[in-house]
Amino acid sequence: WSQSRRGGRAHEWTQHGGVGWTYFHKGGERQHYRPVKMTETKVYTMEECKKHNTIDDCWLVMFDKVYNVTPFMDDHPGGSEIMLDVTGRDSTEDFEDVVHSSTARKQLEEFYIGDLHEDDKAKLKSSGGAFATTSSGAAKPSGGQSPIMTMIKALLPFLIIALAFYYNKSKSA
Repeated sequence: WSQSRRGGRAHEWTQHGGVGWTYFHKGGERQHYRPVKMTETKVYTMEECKKHNTIDDCWLVMFDKVYNVTPFMDDHPGGSEIMLDVTGRDSTEDFEDVVHSSTARKQLEEFYIGDLHEDDKAKLKSSGGAFATTSSGAAKPSGGQSPIMTMIKALLPFLIIALAFYYNKSKSA
């Protein structure tokens, strides 16, 4: 138990068999009971997380934590495909790159199911979090794409605009 002062009154807190807490006003009268789910945090390996990679069963690993985002697949503003593309590896960088709002960050907490195993955390830290392994064990960039594909995707919109400009210019001449 512990004592605290709230509004000038002393309170004692008592735990009830791992179920919740009750506090008592000085004098022993019961003031409040609030059940609290008190469970041990589950720990998952990256191998276990890799198995959950479909639209009907999707887990993401971010910030050394595991999230079951399956219920959110249909509601994600960027579509379910974006989340499916980052399963089976640390997707923290992908999440941060998009600059999610504080609301999205709070919403993420709803899907928290456990922590990443310490061995997997150590592997991510030793690789700088920049690489994950494919099913064959080969390293791949955490973005999941080669630098050439990333460059093509970045330049493609400019190429399309340039072609449209020259097409319109040649039509008017």
